[in-house]
Amino acid sequence: MRALESALCPWIHDAGNCGRGPWQALHRRMPHYMLVVSYEGSEQVTVEGQAYEIPSGSAYLIQPGMLVEHLGSKTGNRPAYVHFDLVFNARRTEYESTSDFATDLGPRSCLLQPTLRELFNVELPVCIPEQAERAVARQVDGIVEDWLHAGELGQLRANASLLFTILDLVQLATHTVSQQQPLGVEERLRRAETLARASLDKGFTSEDFARHAGFSRTHFSRIYRNFRGQSPGEALRDMRLSEAERVLRETRLSVAEVARLVGLPDASALARAFRLRHGQSPSEWRSRG
Repeated sequence: MRALESALCPWIHDAGNCGRGPWQALHRRMPHYMLVVSYEGSEQVTVEGQAYEIPSGSAYLIQPGMLVEHLGSKTGNRPAYVHFDLVFNARRTEYESTSDFATDLGPRSCLLQPTLRELFNVELPVCIPEQAERAVARQVDGIVEDWLHAGELGQLRANASLLFTILDLVQLATHTVSQQQPLGVEERLRRAETLARASLDKGFTSEDFARHAGFSRTHFSRIYRNFRGQSPGEALRDMRLSEAERVLRETRLSVAEVARLVGLPDASALARAFRLRHGQSPSEWRSRG
């Protein structure tokens, strides 16, 4: 994996999230990455001869070297976009403004970034997979806000958050490829459980659980109960509570922050779950060791 040998160092060149009227950009080939979420309205994108309709709430990723033949919105929209490098390039300060992009990289070839296939040996489609759209939309909005409005520390935080967003997408792509291989039921359950534990903060649901195991929700519920003795929903609840207990033991984060980290809506939801399991609030449980 080339990523282990490269100086992974996300660097955002440009980011924004303002609304636009009808607009378009034609014929550009970028040496870096561009991640976009259309929060309001839709976008029309044509990449390497393939046309895509990006509805509201959906996201897409243009990788380095791809030819973008058309980019725009017929009716106007509010996109959040991030232009970035993933690998350190000492000549990155030679970056040219997006208005100068052309079909031929020309002198900008020295800035060409490696693709995700070159870095991680994974293929990721232009349109972000449906199961990751919600998480990416939430993450990109925060990344753009930090980069635009939170000063130098905010820009550092934005770059760090961006790396984790990309790694989440790589993990999803890797997991999807692995699911294409024939697996036994136990292996499918175990892999889905591993992904569930890693995705609790992203609002991982029973539907997500079933999909990543490769079953319909009804079939998965029956299989999971036969193999694990509990429903998928009960398993996710136990995962969230166990993770919440670990975080409460090992950190001084507030109960509300812990709830968010394990995918619960607020501190009250975590408190109710703790009282059902322990007969006391999270704060009381923490104070009693």
